[in-house]
Amino acid sequence: MKILCHCLLLVCVNGASQAESTDPRLGPPRTLNNYFPMQAVASAEAWATREAKLRRQVQLAAGLWPPPRKTPLNPVVHGKVERDDYTVERVYFESVPGHYVTGSLYRPKTGSGNRPAVLCPHGHWPNGRFHAHSEGTLKKEIASGAETFDPSGRYPLQARCVQLARMGCVVFHYDMIGYADSIQFTSHRPGLRDHMNTKVDWGYFSPQAELRLQSMMQLQTWNSIRSLDFVASLPGVDPARIAVTGASGGGTQTFMLTAVDPRIAAAFPAVMVSTGMQGGCTCENANYLRINAGNIDIAALAAPRPLGISAADDWTKELMSKGFPELQSLYRMLGVPDKVHAEAFVQYKHNYNQVSRHVMYRWFNRHLKLDVDTPRERDFTPLTREELTVWTDKKPEQAGEAHERELLKWWTQEGTYQLEHFADWTTFRRVVGGAWESIIGRDLDTTGEVRVEGNQLVNRFGEGVAFARDKPGGDKQAILLGTDGSRTLRSAAARAIRDKGFHCMAIDLIHPGTNSSLQPHSKDQKPWKRFVGYTYGYNHPGFVQRVHDVLTAIAYARTQGKEVHLFAQKGTGHVAAAARFMAGKELAGARIELGPFRFADIRHFDHPDFVPGAVKYGDVDALVALCSEYPTTFSGVNIEKNHRFPKHNQ
Repeated sequence: MKILCHCLLLVCVNGASQAESTDPRLGPPRTLNNYFPMQAVASAEAWATREAKLRRQVQLAAGLWPPPRKTPLNPVVHGKVERDDYTVERVYFESVPGHYVTGSLYRPKTGSGNRPAVLCPHGHWPNGRFHAHSEGTLKKEIASGAETFDPSGRYPLQARCVQLARMGCVVFHYDMIGYADSIQFTSHRPGLRDHMNTKVDWGYFSPQAELRLQSMMQLQTWNSIRSLDFVASLPGVDPARIAVTGASGGGTQTFMLTAVDPRIAAAFPAVMVSTGMQGGCTCENANYLRINAGNIDIAALAAPRPLGISAADDWTKELMSKGFPELQSLYRMLGVPDKVHAEAFVQYKHNYNQVSRHVMYRWFNRHLKLDVDTPRERDFTPLTREELTVWTDKKPEQAGEAHERELLKWWTQEGTYQLEHFADWTTFRRVVGGAWESIIGRDLDTTGEVRVEGNQLVNRFGEGVAFARDKPGGDKQAILLGTDGSRTLRSAAARAIRDKGFHCMAIDLIHPGTNSSLQPHSKDQKPWKRFVGYTYGYNHPGFVQRVHDVLTAIAYARTQGKEVHLFAQKGTGHVAAAARFMAGKELAGARIELGPFRFADIRHFDHPDFVPGAVKYGDVDALVALCSEYPTTFSGVNIEKNHRFPKHNQ
């Protein structure tokens, strides 16, 4: 009903409601349960372009564009447990000051020289690293053929680490947030909490956190990167042979880490890569992550590095016919067809059982050059909870919501530092400009050819923008933006622009002045299910959609005359600034009137201009600076107040 109300407020020039439009933005929003085919490319050159943009989008969504400065790990390795041919040690280190990553470090006793290493994020198995199947579950697993013996079948996470260590790998099995020894968070998904939505010292899932792209995925992925740093720093580890594997949520971390960190030499995400459900947890979702992309696309960022995948009778069951053929095509196009592999075991439900683990062992045996004859799991003595826990003589000094607030304060301070220390325009343009390009997600080339259907401009996506215009004629085209939409064409400002020789057009922006959030805020939902990443991880925010409308108008206007200019009145200036930046040289000029609006002042998700990441990337002031590369005149409040950003020297 909320979306329908939005539609009825969008009045077209001829009096028709935009609710009658076939504009896909007015239909149901995309969700994690939609269909996500891989975006095909025609050549290796086209893939290089797609890869660069997608990798930046993934980094941005994960809150890691640019990555923060790395602080000392201060690792503690202790409590060695001896086994026949391997050892296990307890590990904790600081991924950021005061926040600990915890886990188990397996090392082989035999062999010499630099060894390969494997990172093992565990996923959402009950109790995480401490997980053990019940007696009943073990019997069912053995009866079905998923497992063959106890303890391997009872302790499948330990079994994976033991076998890899016996194959000659150093293995780090680390905790996801709020699992096992990760006790600084009492919950893996704390969710939306009113008392953590504060102007300062906020918590996760709040508007202030999302305006800075601070998310559980950010923290979890950064923990994985720092785990890679830790393993790579160990004596006797070959930094050129570090792999990663995990299942379910651990599978998500596997392809996320591989996408953002080129040091991963080989990857094996289990039961997560598919065109189906994209991951249900807040640690698997982030704003912008899967707009025009899905898990197949993100996993493809491993190319040309070795990528192995397993599927089961879950959302991955169609992998072999949907998703994997496209990955094969990409790897063939890149000249490495033997570096991608997938197997589906649809006789089993969601799992990382012995059958699929053995596929992974063979994959790493080959691509990490382990030279093991027929790797097979065999009996081992599992570690007890007491032998696994890292907190034997101390615990973190800070935990709970106080720790959460301090952690986000650190992320905020780091982001502010990065914004204020750009050495030159080139760096600012690459980082902040690149971020806004990913947030907007579209330029004029992407918008494509625009056709006129009645009183609407319709772009290649089928999105309709209601417009009014003067009778065609003249070489100078003016696009007018105002809070009155297409009625701005009849304003005194429009008459003044005509007097300067312009042919004028005014447009109705989608969701003007209304609640543009597609995320339901029902009080009967669990707090974590109201995470806005479930909306804006798959759909553009309303502000971005309005920028798209302006780009559609520009794309049309540039076919109607030699010059296109943008004129924006107060109330639309922040939209115009973003569109002016994205239009680049295709606009001959722009005159933009800014009001007092700043994204940082937003306190609620249902604000029509809520844009995840807008504050992290400099707010309206950064958009003003980015427009300095092109002919633009700004007027209004506080235009020159903030000089912290470089300006392009035209």
